[in-house]
Amino acid sequence: MRVNLTQFQDFLSQSWPPPAAKYEATLSSALEWAVAKETHREATPEMTIRDAITLLSDEHISGAPVVSGNKVIGVFSAADILAYIAELDDAQPEVSFKTTQTPLEEVTVSEIMTRDVKSLAPDCPVELAAAFMRHAQIHRVLVMNGGRLLGIATTTDLARAVADHRFKTRTYVFA
Repeated sequence: MRVNLTQFQDFLSQSWPPPAAKYEATLSSALEWAVAKETHREATPEMTIRDAITLLSDEHISGAPVVSGNKVIGVFSAADILAYIAELDDAQPEVSFKTTQTPLEEVTVSEIMTRDVKSLAPDCPVELAAAFMRHAQIHRVLVMNGGRLLGIATTTDLARAVADHRFKTRTYVFA
C-alpha cells in the first residue's frame, strides 16, 4: 500500500508511540541498542549553568536528562543554555564570561531545563523514533521503561543506525 502525504501527516499527528497494531518492525530495529550503548550522562537540578556547560563540553554532548533521586524531571540542552544567555540584559556590566561571578554561576539547570520530557519505550522501532523526534523537533529522546531511565537515543544515534544498516524491515502497516 502506498501512503500519500496526508495519510503520513495523519499518522504523525497521532499520540506517540502509536498502538502496536499501527506498525510492524523487528526487535533488532528497536531502540534497545540505545540502552546498551555507553552510559548516558545526567545533570542534577541544582547544577549551575556553568557546570552544565562544562558537562556538555567535557562529554562532547549537546544535552542531558535532569535527574533528581531516581526520577527524570526534565531535559536540558545547549539550546536551553543559549536561549538563557540570549535573554541576559546586555546593559549589565557583570554579564561577562571573564568576571569571577556571572549569572552562569547563579542560575541552576532546573531554572532553564525543558520540563516536558519526551520519551519512548525500548521496543519502539527506530523508524518511529526518528519520525517522533522530527515531529517533536527534538534532537534526543529518552528511552524509558515506566518511569525508569534506560538510555538516550539521539539524532546521531539514529543516523548511525541507518548508516550501519541495523534495520531488517522498514514496513509500515496503516490501519
